[in-house]
Amino acid sequence: MNKKESQTILLAHYKSPTGLGDINESHSVGKGTNSLCGDEISVGVTVKNHTITDIKFQARACSICIASSSIMSQLLINKNTAQIDLYYQELDGLLKQQCSAEQCEELLRPLASICNMPSRHKCAQLSWEALSEACKC
Repeated sequence: MNKKESQTILLAHYKSPTGLGDINESHSVGKGTNSLCGDEISVGVTVKNHTITDIKFQARACSICIASSSIMSQLLINKNTAQIDLYYQELDGLLKQQCSAEQCEELLRPLASICNMPSRHKCAQLSWEALSEACKC
C-alpha cells in the first residue's frame, strides 16, 4: 500500500467513521486529550464475558484521531479485551517504524503514512488510550 492509498483510506475513515455515535449508560467510558493539537475524545465500550460488543466514540479532533478511532472501532468489535493492548503495541511499533506495515494487521496499515510525523502519533493513539482506560473500569 503506497502513501496515497493510505491517505485515501484514512480520509474515508474520517469522512464516514465507524463507531462515531452516542455513548450511553451501558458503556464504560474513557477520555483522552492531546494538549499539542487540542484533540478531545470520549470512548465508550460495552464488554460481555471479556468480549467487546460495542464501541462508540465522540470527538472534537483532527482527521488522524478520528480515522484512527474508526479503525480501532472496526478492528476491535467482537474481540477479547486482552487484544486491545496487543493491537495498541502493534500500532505503536508501526508508528515508530519498529515493524513494517506488511507485518501489521491490515486495518492498521494506513496509519503507517504518519510514521514520519512524530507530532501526530499521539493523534493516532489517543482513542486507543481512552479505550484502554474505559476497559479498566
